[in-house]
Amino acid sequence: MQGAMARHWSHDFRVTRLIRSKYFPEATSIRTVSPSLTN
Repeated sequence: MQGAMARHWSHDFRVTRLIRSKYFPEATSIRTVSPSLTN
């Protein structure tokens, strides 16, 4: 169960980072995620 959740989270994180890199290229260089980008 935990493994599936971790796998889902990592996949979701990858997709989020992919979308962010696609629509917000300048945000990919930022290591810390600002609250404005998470919404």
